[in-house]
Amino acid sequence: MQKHEEIFYIEPERLVPFHNHPFRVTMDEDMEELIDSIRSYGIITPLIVRPTEKGNYEIISGHRRKYAATVLGLLKVPVIIRYMSDDLAILSMVDTNLRREKLPPSEKAAAYRMKYEALCNLRKEYGRQKVDKALSGRSVDLLSNKTGDSPKQVQRYVRLSYLIPDLSYLLDKGELGLTPGYELAFLSEDEQRTVARVIAPTKRSPTLAQATAIKEASKVSQKKGGLTDQMVRKIIFSPKNSAERRVILSNDQLQPYFPEDCTPEMMKKGVLKIMQEWAEKRASGDPDRIKNKNQSDDASEDYANASAEASQDKKGDQANV
Repeated sequence: MQKHEEIFYIEPERLVPFHNHPFRVTMDEDMEELIDSIRSYGIITPLIVRPTEKGNYEIISGHRRKYAATVLGLLKVPVIIRYMSDDLAILSMVDTNLRREKLPPSEKAAAYRMKYEALCNLRKEYGRQKVDKALSGRSVDLLSNKTGDSPKQVQRYVRLSYLIPDLSYLLDKGELGLTPGYELAFLSEDEQRTVARVIAPTKRSPTLAQATAIKEASKVSQKKGGLTDQMVRKIIFSPKNSAERRVILSNDQLQPYFPEDCTPEMMKKGVLKIMQEWAEKRASGDPDRIKNKNQSDDASEDYANASAEASQDKKGDQANV
């Protein structure tokens, strides 16, 4: 609240939602707690609104409070009236709502895009030479500084706002990953509907590799009529490629099982030797499991042998220096 701002009391029915408001207002657990709080203590923080041409007031901050007031049947709610341009109102509306902890990815994406576009508009309006200090710098950097997300993350969320509702729904449910969703957001709306139509019966969402492949197929198919159901189905339901089957072990993961002086190359040789011997035993039908606690552990013996060979390799390497 700014200094010397007067609080007015206005009927809830005269308060209209912000145009293209990206944040959903629903009756969830948080809303029930808000209703209980307002029932007990009233609306402590006034809503922020701006006048409309029709004599009503557009809510900039306070959509959830207005919803709760309506549920409780309050006749009037406290508001602060501010006169703001569309772009400045968007900045205020987004900043206020981004403070909420639980935001679905699609809402965050839509809000980022609205603020990004508003910042771009304001920078053009003020001009590069006379731009306000608060608006200096790239729009994506300004968003990053305000939200805590990196510029790259901000760009990804802005792109995610281009997903059609069916795919945004999967994104919010966690059935579509952020990075696969980012790749699919580059498709046209018709192409996204094709993807949604293919995956709907099976509830099988694309992996990152598959989403990237669909995006590339879209580029190739532009001259041939565009992406088809058959093309998407072939990518989604084809056997996983080698890139998706890769297993990567870091040095930190392997180091506890080898002497401290083992180099990465020595650890690699040791692991491959252990796996080779294990595969040979499995192929020959030899038991490869410990039958009881008193029996020796084949894996431990293999490790000891591999470690000994690794140490021998190190001595050989040092002799060749």
